[in-house]
Amino acid sequence: MNEKIKAQWIEALRNGGYARAHGQLHLGDGFSCFGVLCDIHAKATAGEWELPADSKIDYRYLGCCRRIPREVLKWAGLKLNGAEHLVFWNKKEGDESRDIDLHILDLAGESFIEIARILETFA
Repeated sequence: MNEKIKAQWIEALRNGGYARAHGQLHLGDGFSCFGVLCDIHAKATAGEWELPADSKIDYRYLGCCRRIPREVLKWAGLKLNGAEHLVFWNKKEGDESRDIDLHILDLAGESFIEIARILETFA
């Protein structure tokens, strides 16, 4: 992952400037953790969120409302696994290990502070 973008993402998740949303990149006033990354991309590239005429709260970025646009992934230096999830490998003590699926944590409502800690530790 691009270290400069990673630092911006972590700071944005920690600073309290984004309300929390689940399941959508940007829903009403809230954002998912991936919506925050898209918003950072938008600010860096003069991109714009779109609110389709058939929706009052479900914003889209680069045509996407639930998934991270490929352009944002490429810009941030991220790759998704085969299931279209962002997964980090968590190596634990001994032989125990497990992966950390940021999509699942985001959907489950994990706090931005905890997601920032995961990014800082594993990304």
